[in-house]
Amino acid sequence: MTAELAQDIDKGSPHDRYVRCGLSFDAGRVLASPLGYGKSGMMASLPDTEGLIKVGSGSSGASAGEPVEVLLLRNTPGH
Repeated sequence: MTAELAQDIDKGSPHDRYVRCGLSFDAGRVLASPLGYGKSGMMASLPDTEGLIKVGSGSSGASAGEPVEVLLLRNTPGH
């Protein structure tokens, strides 16, 4: 699905990155909020993870407000 990124994501690697996120709905928009404690080794964010934001290859991340691809991991309310 496509969602609007709720906050910036920095990325230093040239490879695709998948960032754990929560989803919310506001005035017909789907917002993807990166989980602040989502480092790859951090398991604490797993219960709150509703999807994965795909940040494409390249050295730049993604900016708040831009559309991003989200891979859903579970059903979310309203979807």
